[in-house]
Amino acid sequence: MTDIERKDVLKIFSDLYAAPDYDAMVAHMPVFTNDPDGELFAEYFDFLQSLYATRDHIKEFEFESQLDMKIHRLKREAEKFGYPQNLLEVFDG
Repeated sequence: MTDIERKDVLKIFSDLYAAPDYDAMVAHMPVFTNDPDGELFAEYFDFLQSLYATRDHIKEFEFESQLDMKIHRLKREAEKFGYPQNLLEVFDG
């Protein structure tokens, strides 16, 4: 998967869920030179899907502890990819 193809996937995704975050998504995506087989990009895309699904369905968590565990995992993944922590602030407080 080329970087252009990766950007195209992120453009479609961001247009559906968070158009203002497109530049951040692209800036932190694994690129072809470091990830020619696309495995890291697949992990990254899974992270983004999980992040935006959680943001959209935050009120559906039955227990606060479930949400806390999910947020903790998202923050670890965000750190792994260098994703901006301020985009996770929706979960704080």
